[in-house]
Amino acid sequence: MRAVILAGGHSERFGSPKAFAKINGETFYQRLIQTLKETECFDDILISTNTQLARAFEAEQVVTDLDTHKDKGPLAGIYTAFQYGSQPDALFVVSVDTPMVTVEAVQHLREVFEQRVKNEGTDIVGYQDDKYAIPTLAFYHSSVQPQLQEVLESDDFSMKHLYRQVSTSWIDVGEIPQPSYWYWNINYQQDLEQLREALD
Repeated sequence: MRAVILAGGHSERFGSPKAFAKINGETFYQRLIQTLKETECFDDILISTNTQLARAFEAEQVVTDLDTHKDKGPLAGIYTAFQYGSQPDALFVVSVDTPMVTVEAVQHLREVFEQRVKNEGTDIVGYQDDKYAIPTLAFYHSSVQPQLQEVLESDDFSMKHLYRQVSTSWIDVGEIPQPSYWYWNINYQQDLEQLREALD
């Protein structure tokens, strides 16, 4: 099983690449790598980014989108991560701007994912808050690849376009009894300040 950290966005709202923002002295991407290693769930961990940022990461495995799908958003990063090297049976997807994800949250989601794949044939299992599914905090079975490729070859690269074609299941973030900031998405500088205040 493989994990991929999506870090290819242009971070226009944040003002600088979010992957290199820091919380408690650690960059977002380094913190996520450490968390994913501690789960002991993954054979390898990739960083998916754009060509402008690729050399700035201090990590073993950094990939950029396949040429045929460059600049097609997070689904391109997910598809590329499936195609890289020895193709995995499943992929855990996390966005670099969700830096406080915990070991417990990942391990719990993996257990649910494996159960629902086995019992229900589910393709994607992820978290949701009280309003929305969180597609960049989810496990994707390799069975989604044909539909993923089809979406990337269309004019609509949205997550919803993929979800309409596969079986999905979402579990509430409240199942993880920890401070809510573990799944916070940091889009703006004020989001980072709010996180720092919550951690004090």
